[in-house]
Amino acid sequence: MTKKEFLDKLRLEIRNLPYDEVEKTITYYEEMISDRVEDGATEAEAVASLGTPESIARDLQAHQPFATIIKRKVDDYKSKRSPESTALIVVLLIVLFPFWFPVLMSALGVIASFFAAIGGVIIALWAISVSIGIGGIAMIIASTFGFASSYIPTGFFSIGLGIALIGLSIIAIIGSLYATKGIIKLLESLSHTIKKMFVRRTNA
Repeated sequence: MTKKEFLDKLRLEIRNLPYDEVEKTITYYEEMISDRVEDGATEAEAVASLGTPESIARDLQAHQPFATIIKRKVDDYKSKRSPESTALIVVLLIVLFPFWFPVLMSALGVIASFFAAIGGVIIALWAISVSIGIGGIAMIIASTFGFASSYIPTGFFSIGLGIALIGLSIIAIIGSLYATKGIIKLLESLSHTIKKMFVRRTNA
């Protein structure tokens, strides 16, 4: 495949993306092919190393918001269906409403519960980390009462324990930060995979 054929095919595959996104993508891949040719690759080799226009388009479309993907799905559906078949599907949706609506609500409930559980884990991690730090500060403050009451060993013990708790809190906060980033990345990856599967079905 030549550079022109590749870019023309790619432009066709991503035609439903916003205009600016299409032009930016075409420019990016055009420059990438030119750079690889300058490095000694043939035009065909440079094009082949990028993957197929279809796979690139699916990946780009999967990064779009769900609303954009669904709108494209609806538009494609409208363009492929006659008014009669669309009317029949509407009637079937109305007649079968008692069956599909509870299933849909159950699925949405499971998804909502999953995200609520993830959010609860993140909140719990941060709450525990901060609480340990607050406990350490409280122990240091409490040490003053030990010194004031002539319980010097108790005062030093409180200071030591307080410093240890604050150190543990710092470690826990750092761990919570990494855990939060990891969970967010996992959710982004999961969302991207779901959208990619949806796009693949849309393009089928």
